[in-house]
Amino acid sequence: MALTLLAGGGLALRSFWNLTRVDLGVRTDHVLTFFLPVPRNRFSAVEHINQYYRQMLEKIESVPGVQKAAVTTGMPTRGTGFGMDFSIVGAPPIDRAAWPGAGFQMVTPGYFETFGIRVIKGRSFTEQDSANNTRVAMVNENFANRFFSGVDPLTKRILVDELTPGSMQSGPPVEWQIVGVFHNVRNGRGLRRDNPEIYVPFWQSPWPQASVAVRTSDDPTSVTRSVAAAVNSIDPDLPLAGVKTMDQHIDEVLAFDRFGMVLYGSFAALALLLAAVGIYGVMAFAVAQRTQEFGVRMALGARGANILSMVLREGGTLAFIGLGLGLGGAYLVGRAMKSTLYGVGALDIGAFSAAAFVLLMAALMACYVPARRASKVDPTVALKCE
Repeated sequence: MALTLLAGGGLALRSFWNLTRVDLGVRTDHVLTFFLPVPRNRFSAVEHINQYYRQMLEKIESVPGVQKAAVTTGMPTRGTGFGMDFSIVGAPPIDRAAWPGAGFQMVTPGYFETFGIRVIKGRSFTEQDSANNTRVAMVNENFANRFFSGVDPLTKRILVDELTPGSMQSGPPVEWQIVGVFHNVRNGRGLRRDNPEIYVPFWQSPWPQASVAVRTSDDPTSVTRSVAAAVNSIDPDLPLAGVKTMDQHIDEVLAFDRFGMVLYGSFAALALLLAAVGIYGVMAFAVAQRTQEFGVRMALGARGANILSMVLREGGTLAFIGLGLGLGGAYLVGRAMKSTLYGVGALDIGAFSAAAFVLLMAALMACYVPARRASKVDPTVALKCE
């Protein structure tokens, strides 16, 4: 049972380690984020939404210490703002059972620079991508690889239902020309996957409520008050909701996995301690019961090293039997945990080997102290009662 719990702790630790090393697709340093809870009925026309957020970005970017700011309907690692059905112009219909939709997000031109997202092919959005110009879109590598394999995505157009600002109902499909492909951003299942995503310019598809991301030159929390003052200069009654750095976002996303790692690790450490104490107690009792036997053996010529080896061998044999039984339990635990793990299989040789080695060393150390005591038995004292 100790090995089973140790293996579970090892699997949770490896999974958490893998998640902390995953390529997020964004730079999380020096980025402050917050949400603007603008009432949906605040604007009477889409032009007013664009004007409002243009003024907001201009004020924020004038704050000392701010390098770049962007408005977005989603947030990296927390998901895109919408999930939308889509189709590819001139291509057969997409199997909705296999691909029910793609992440859909509206972003301003500074979004990619603010988050350090790499543009793999084509270009990113510019200020010229306004409502009066051709509607353009960008897709991530996942989208390009799945739907444009062997084809230049920059020659393709996609159809996405139009979103009506202030309403969750969608209108007729709108055609978007793909102008760029960007590096995958982890947005699904707690950093575990990247999904097909479509980004469009915020100025061409504005939305009343949005989040703001600010890249700073120093500690992002140091400009929070100045940024809040800049926002209030445009809208005095609007509070900043959910003010967090990107590093805090990552910590929150990993909170569940961190809790699982600590929980399994705590049980594993307790199991290891109980196993070591239990083995020590059993071996100490067994050695005390066989003191006279050891005295006879030493009187007949056995050396202390022989006694030490014999006791360790007997204790090690029991430990190996326990390890063999524990490996079966460890495999079952791995299968039960599989849905919560990332980059780790139900039969992870590395984690199981490490757990078995740690437990074996603990067992041998627990056997060593009684064995050492047995090897120091004085034959004359042990045989007095004979």
